[in-house]
Amino acid sequence: WAELRAHATTLRRVYFAGGEPFMQPGHFRMLDLLIETGAAAAIDVVYNSNLTILPDGVFGRLARFRSAGIGASCDGTEEVFERIRVGASWDGFVRNVRTARDHVRLWLQVSPQRDNVTHLGEIVDFAVAERIGIDLTNFVHWPAELSVRNLPPAPRSEAMRYLAGLAARCRDRRLPDVAAQVEMLAQFAQSNAEAGQDDVPER
Repeated sequence: WAELRAHATTLRRVYFAGGEPFMQPGHFRMLDLLIETGAAAAIDVVYNSNLTILPDGVFGRLARFRSAGIGASCDGTEEVFERIRVGASWDGFVRNVRTARDHVRLWLQVSPQRDNVTHLGEIVDFAVAERIGIDLTNFVHWPAELSVRNLPPAPRSEAMRYLAGLAARCRDRRLPDVAAQVEMLAQFAQSNAEAGQDDVPER
């Protein structure tokens, strides 16, 4: 902490990842230190958060920084969201999204995988409706059985058809960046099939 205080004014960007930063007391201690030293006004703060909780006072602190952004982990909507993120509430997540977007730059940070690959359009629809960005490029690699690269032939073919349709719909809706991300995912999903191999370890 002493070293951080001594060098606080040299910082320009701080990235908080998980666990869940909004559940870590040390995270708030760090924000307060950067504010107390006068360093905050020159620092961009970026988070990866599951956004299932928003502690009191967090946005008052973040307002003291040059900018603040949150990539909200979201791997589905409604039932898919709650199945993948066990214990989380979709309604609670939506409430927190709507609160956070009024205070910080917010986007959905999606991890495409076996259990959500044919539901990504629902997440895109939600992002568009809520007027927030979306990042679909954090593809799941491990556990290997969750990776879309390792889908069996029939589900892989279904996923490829779905992704082709989703990319086309995104282009029709003037979402070229999202369409490009979907096409990148399709290429990733095909990569093992074209090589004739998979990453799932033998049991």
